[in-house]
Amino acid sequence: MKEAFENLARAKGYYHRHDILRTMATFAQALKQGASGQLFGADKMRFTGQVTEIVQLLNRTDEIRNALPDGLQYESGGEKRLFMAVVTCLKKLQEEAARITEKEIEERKLNIDKLLIRGTKQLQSDNAKEALELFQEATSLYVDEHVLFTIIGTRLLDAGLHKPALDYLTKAVELDDGNENAHLALARTHIALDEPEQALAGLQSAWKQLGRPTVDLAVLLAQAAQKAGKDAVAKAAAAKALEMDPMSPKVKKLCKQLR
Repeated sequence: MKEAFENLARAKGYYHRHDILRTMATFAQALKQGASGQLFGADKMRFTGQVTEIVQLLNRTDEIRNALPDGLQYESGGEKRLFMAVVTCLKKLQEEAARITEKEIEERKLNIDKLLIRGTKQLQSDNAKEALELFQEATSLYVDEHVLFTIIGTRLLDAGLHKPALDYLTKAVELDDGNENAHLALARTHIALDEPEQALAGLQSAWKQLGRPTVDLAVLLAQAAQKAGKDAVAKAAAAKALEMDPMSPKVKKLCKQLR
């Protein structure tokens, strides 16, 4: 029954680290092992003493007080009953923790949305400094919303703030190189900054990465290549765009420009 005593020691360690959920989970394992009926004599007394100590510790916590007003009850031989009580209480606490986490996630995403809205309004009012501060605050809340950087970068690009847009869109591509919108916006930013070579290199990389490039990517690649003085590349991209959508007005206009 070495494992039972090891789990009791771990449970006590988790308690002193204020990790009550792990304390209870490990304690439950120890109780299950101790309830097998293989403990006798001095080992049984030692086990009972350690279990009693952990029960007393847990009964001091707010978690147990809130879940079980009368606390956990234990006497020697009652390991199975205590095991069931601990497991039931643990499940209740885990469900509550999950609800709290879900609520926190919703609040964080809502705060990001509010900051994006406020930042966009500042952009529309030509208050670039305030907009950038609000967008920076929004990204400080980032966890896994990769599209956030594409949204901000695109809005900055459309507002003519090309250098800060470049930073956000570069980050967007780093986080999610399968996001075609991020690649397109980043290339448009490089073109706006008179960096067609960088735009072309990024679009050629995206072409390979995405596997099935769109008409928009082909058109922008052709435009970047033309600005970079690479007419053969531009014409090849335009031909690909025409093949994908021969009725597109923008494709027809591009092909006419490249003749």
